[in-house]
Amino acid sequence: SKALCRNLPAGILRSVAFEVTEKQLSDGDIIVMVSDGAIYEDSISVEELTKDHQNENAQKISDIILQSLVSGRADGHDDDVTVIVLKCKYN
Repeated sequence: SKALCRNLPAGILRSVAFEVTEKQLSDGDIIVMVSDGAIYEDSISVEELTKDHQNENAQKISDIILQSLVSGRADGHDDDVTVIVLKCKYN
């Protein structure tokens, strides 16, 4: 199952009540965090990209998401994009 947090960027508001989500993680779960510059009106679905490449390592998934988001942007707005991918592995 998935948990999504959809807060506004913390830096744009003075007093923010952050959304908190608790979830028990399991082997194989993938956590993806992107900066606000990564999501725009016609951006490709980060969730779909992650599902399509879930068997890759975390670095490869991050690279694919970053490249897809940056190359797909056609609205003329240039923004910083940060992507972090964590894969849970039973140890």
